[in-house]
Amino acid sequence: MDRNERTAHLIKELNLYKRYPERRGVFVKSTCDYYDAVKLDELTSSDLNFLRYIANEAGVPQYFELLERKYQEGNEINPEDMNLLSMSSFLNEANLIVTDYMLHKYQKEVLELFKNNSVNRYVLSAPTSFGKTFIVYTIIKKMNYSNILLVFPTISLLSENYLKLQNDEFFSPYKIHTLSEINEDELGEKNIFIYTPERYLSFLDNNTSYFDFTFVDEIYKIDNDFIIDNDTPEENERDTAYRLALEYACQNSKDILLAGPYIQFQKLDTERNSFNNFVRVNKFTILEYNDVEIVSKNITHIDRNKFELGNIKYKLNVGTSSLQDKVVQTIVKIEGNTLIYCGSKPDVERFANHMLKNEEYLSLLSEKEYKENNELFSIFLKHIEKKFGSDWILYKALEKRIGLHHAGIPKYLQNEIINLFNSGELLCLFSTTTITEGVNTTAKNLIVTAVKKGRKPLKQFDAKNIAGRSGRFNVHYSGNVIDLTKEFEIIINSQQDEIEHKNYDNYHNKTDIDLEVTLDEFLTNDDKRFKDEINKAKQESGLPDFIFQSYRIIGPLEKILIYNRIKVMSEVEFRKIDRLKQVLSLSNGTKIHWEGFQTVVDICRQFISNSELKQIMETRVGNKNYSLIVVQLSGFLEKGFLGTVDYYVKQKNYSKDRAISKTSKLIYTIFKYHLVKYLGVFDLLYRFHYSRVHRRNFDDVAGIKLLLQRLEYNALTNTGRKLSDYGVPFELVKYYDGVVNTKNFDLYENYVDTRIQKLLE
Repeated sequence: MDRNERTAHLIKELNLYKRYPERRGVFVKSTCDYYDAVKLDELTSSDLNFLRYIANEAGVPQYFELLERKYQEGNEINPEDMNLLSMSSFLNEANLIVTDYMLHKYQKEVLELFKNNSVNRYVLSAPTSFGKTFIVYTIIKKMNYSNILLVFPTISLLSENYLKLQNDEFFSPYKIHTLSEINEDELGEKNIFIYTPERYLSFLDNNTSYFDFTFVDEIYKIDNDFIIDNDTPEENERDTAYRLALEYACQNSKDILLAGPYIQFQKLDTERNSFNNFVRVNKFTILEYNDVEIVSKNITHIDRNKFELGNIKYKLNVGTSSLQDKVVQTIVKIEGNTLIYCGSKPDVERFANHMLKNEEYLSLLSEKEYKENNELFSIFLKHIEKKFGSDWILYKALEKRIGLHHAGIPKYLQNEIINLFNSGELLCLFSTTTITEGVNTTAKNLIVTAVKKGRKPLKQFDAKNIAGRSGRFNVHYSGNVIDLTKEFEIIINSQQDEIEHKNYDNYHNKTDIDLEVTLDEFLTNDDKRFKDEINKAKQESGLPDFIFQSYRIIGPLEKILIYNRIKVMSEVEFRKIDRLKQVLSLSNGTKIHWEGFQTVVDICRQFISNSELKQIMETRVGNKNYSLIVVQLSGFLEKGFLGTVDYYVKQKNYSKDRAISKTSKLIYTIFKYHLVKYLGVFDLLYRFHYSRVHRRNFDDVAGIKLLLQRLEYNALTNTGRKLSDYGVPFELVKYYDGVVNTKNFDLYENYVDTRIQKLLE
């Protein structure tokens, strides 16, 4: 299609949009594609006037700003060249300016819904490029809220937004809190609490706060069918934490914005009306902008080793047949940095290994120039080599400018890899669904190699979320999705599953945790009988309410069972746990008393639901006196992540890749999530029982809190815990937590130390 044809087509779409506003998404996409096609053309003043006008009609004047800034620098419109089109555009743009920032039309629509002296509660579904978090900050500034709760799905997003707020002068009067343990003297007149759902629930254990405004991101995670980061058949319980956090947020907040990408809401006439019931009961209004893809997504397929991106045609080498070879060939031939979606961690590493052996890619590599961050890249590589070894697949891949991103890579390395990819140091990035968890990249191209997430098939929602990683607003007009599966696009165009909220219908089975927060109108007769049994058990247990209101992710029946076991502890068991507490205290949580911790394991293991945690609790090693988890935990506390890797390499004869993968799962999933949860409940119930037996004040009874803090944060001080959240090298956490007294840092650690000083203020 030539320029004249494109222009005629765009004007046709504009006229259709003016007649039929529901075609806004089609018109926005047409505008994106038009800009992408002409961005490098030689443009006259008339062209620029038209482009400015059309961007404003689409509601996204930022398209024209990007054209001026990146592609047509210096081609500014002179005042004498202005006509009615450009004047209309200036007026439109002025209407979208809020303080010093320009919104696009659809962000402005959301902002204008928030009004003083009214209840503002909305559920927003919009594409990944929409700018949902930016809207949140703009709403806060407009409404001038005093006490604010922001809930994000990951620690990484928590830390990222903490830094954004720190760097924005508007938020300087606010005290910003990211840790769940807060004393009253730490509160200010204005406060922002930034939490994951689990950390917000932990905050509620000891605090009651009413918020002027609450934002909950990635709201689809209330429905476990939509949780994207599951790579095992076993559910990971995060939906429960999300639903609980949401329920308490609704109770404790005036204004609320819930948000997520590509959510399919239930039709009003659907048989199962759970989410609609949630909306009705909590007085929400649904805002649906799924059709407004601010960055156009263009899906193409390789057919007979040929494919097309825009107007450019590509052809793979004759005989290219395997999926791995197609990936390499595509990366070699196309322009722009490329993200490759893989269905699992092993797939990420298999594809990377194939790249390393490909002569054509290695030849291309020699032709590519390093960017301005070359020095950082060099010291980062040396750091990985020194700490993890040159035999790790990540090191070998990075050395050839190939990035890897999955949950088995320590967080601080993930962060730097994304930075290097966005700066152009890395030519491609192989990733699992971790890339969809709020990670922003500048990838123009996305290659899809799988239609699964671990062992689960992708839903339409998943596919759209993955495709959304191609192209970035204010960097690209469009993103290229190259589908190598022949199924990915079919999934995108398939019937989308509607989101459900199991606490707001009579269909889903409900656990004792669910029954604590479910209204009577959504309980069956069996549910009501079960709830009565639970309440009776709670009364008979003799446990006070605050026990049941703490660690809400563990149900009341599990707590009662664990408490009943604690009540029959022998004197020998008490003494062993006392010894555990002493060793923890003397070592600042870096050592455990093996017999004491084994006692805790023996008390808890029969109540553990997670199969992997249960297995290492029940597996005996050596002389069979101790569970495997005792040995593993002791090694981790004393020697850290790298010490655990070293154990697997030297004692188990694992390869470096397998050792790091095993260590990552053990620490980040089993220890820091599942184990912490059960040890926290044990600590709570043990201290309560001890206080009753010895007639002591509950708050004066020492427990195993030091162990819990070490497990969750790798640190005890507030500074150490913040840095652990943010994701910095292990040595920095140890130094700022007071474990070591000198900055014995390598060059990369020194660089990060300089970079985080703002975080430490």
